[in-house]
Amino acid sequence: MKKGPLFLIAFLLIVLFFILGVRYGQKVEKVNKTMNYYLSLPPSQPPITQIPLKFETYALKGCAIKFLYPVNLKIEAEATYSALFSENKKEVMNINCDAKNKLAEILGDNKTATTEGKITTFKVFNSISGKYIYFSLTNSLYPLINFSLKFSN
Repeated sequence: MKKGPLFLIAFLLIVLFFILGVRYGQKVEKVNKTMNYYLSLPPSQPPITQIPLKFETYALKGCAIKFLYPVNLKIEAEATYSALFSENKKEVMNINCDAKNKLAEILGDNKTATTEGKITTFKVFNSISGKYIYFSLTNSLYPLINFSLKFSN
């Protein structure tokens, strides 16, 4: 058996591995350049810092209740037996303890709470004053009001 063809095959394999190595190195270099470019870009937006929520206590003496509400809500209207809160000129909470009101008609005698879309309407009985208090508010405020609601004298 002659050694010439074996040397030729070995030489061709070495050349093939060299060419494949060069091509692989080019791919790795391209990926590295792309990654370096993306890493050099500044962030597109500064990080958003969330403003901490602050709460205040609101008391409606005619209904004999107190509860917490976020300070970003604005008291639009206030009377002895009702209050209206808004945020960005949109009504977000309506409270009424007058027996003749729209909220009482919505809930009727049997229901204690109803949810329609983004609004929850519910009533609670104040055993101190002997009145039902009707609330209509956004779903996001319901847990806060329900948790912080206190009856007063």
